[in-house]
Amino acid sequence: MLINRRQILRSAGGAAVGFGAGLAGGSPLAAFAAETVTLPFANGTRPLVTYPGKRPLIGISAWPPQLETPFAVFNEGIPAPRI
Repeated sequence: MLINRRQILRSAGGAAVGFGAGLAGGSPLAAFAAETVTLPFANGTRPLVTYPGKRPLIGISAWPPQLETPFAVFNEGIPAPRI
């Protein structure tokens, strides 16, 4: 069976609608977010995203994943070297 251009476009459109519906319920980062942080500017509430084995990071965008280091981390100093 041959697939024509219309069938490909119809399938791609259905996938795009499904993806958009998934984002409407919340950010994919929200699945990993345990808490939020409020940054010092308008609309500055961002999720803290935790990946396995990593410290919590500020989630900026879901795709591509863009994460920032929280300000409090810079006050911790340099970690001791592992031997």
